[in-house]
Amino acid sequence: YTFTGGNDGGIPMDAGLLVRDASGNLYGTTFQGGSCGYGTIFELSGSTETVLHNFCPTTDGGGPYGGIILDSTGNIYGTTSQNGSGGCGTVFELSGVTFTVLHSFTCGSDGGAPYGGVVQDTNGNLYGTTYNGGDANGDGVAFEISSSGVFSVIYTFCSAPSCTDGQSPQAGLAIDTSGNLYGTTVSGGANNLGTVFELSPSGSDWTETVLHSFAGGSKDGAYPAYASLTLGTQTIGTKKKNVIFGVTIQGGDKNNSGTVFELIKSGTGYTYRLLHSFVGGNGRSPLGTLNFLNGNLYGTTELGGTGAHGTVFELTKGTKGWTETVLYTFVNHGGDGIYPHSGVVADPLGNLYGVAGEGGSHKSGIVFEVTP
Repeated sequence: YTFTGGNDGGIPMDAGLLVRDASGNLYGTTFQGGSCGYGTIFELSGSTETVLHNFCPTTDGGGPYGGIILDSTGNIYGTTSQNGSGGCGTVFELSGVTFTVLHSFTCGSDGGAPYGGVVQDTNGNLYGTTYNGGDANGDGVAFEISSSGVFSVIYTFCSAPSCTDGQSPQAGLAIDTSGNLYGTTVSGGANNLGTVFELSPSGSDWTETVLHSFAGGSKDGAYPAYASLTLGTQTIGTKKKNVIFGVTIQGGDKNNSGTVFELIKSGTGYTYRLLHSFVGGNGRSPLGTLNFLNGNLYGTTELGGTGAHGTVFELTKGTKGWTETVLYTFVNHGGDGIYPHSGVVADPLGNLYGVAGEGGSHKSGIVFEVTP
């Protein structure tokens, strides 16, 4: 599908993956366009697009940046990055045709600018992050909205002046089967280049643990931005271990073009491993959430590739490490779009689906499919 930038929406800037339902329909958001000009929630059935909701800034919020989620009954949850009655973004629910703002951020102690979407636990509670707000330092929060609709801040970032706990989370959270939350901050940490963190519940309290502080350079990444972390398991040696995958937009061994990394659960902590460095021609600045599928990793880079406008890539694990294959490179010719931000989601046949935030025949972005 090619967005026109009019009532059908434009600039699909999802920081999270598209969502695919059991019938193969795709759901996502656009940052602009729609009847009010501040974005839409859309459904794509085949090549037919239906706008499910138009964001109007003073009430609903505007500029949805993060991805959406579907619960088991088809309700849609997500965030807007701006506007709303508090002026700093919202968390919303779309149930059928009924749209509800669950919280409107004020950029005060409750946070502001939720660029990532939300995740949901088995009890129906929602969790997410904001880029700013919180305490006087304004370095963001992690929040919960209970299944009964009660909003609470579960962690406020930046233990000033050092901010070793992380600063300014742009990505959404990932959740494991025990209810622990995992995320990144784009700055702060021991080197002010961002962190990977865990939030663990203990009764009504939450404890934050920094799992990794990025150092940049040839052996590490820097600045994990809008991509959420991906949880999985791998057989390492003879044991199956829990792993966390993610990307950074800078760092790596060549050209400072970004990395793919993993954190391997080891005893009470995690061991960091750099899996892949981008060099420009094979992609640059990965912003999309990784998809861990059949032991391989799939994702997108916003820039780079032979067309210089981004790539879809696959990483395959072998005996000597991970090997990258560029599955598609965007060239902005023939309406294929530019700047794929969001990563890809797969169907049972292995076809990959994602969005390019700009380009296309109307210069307002596209939804694409890459077939194996």
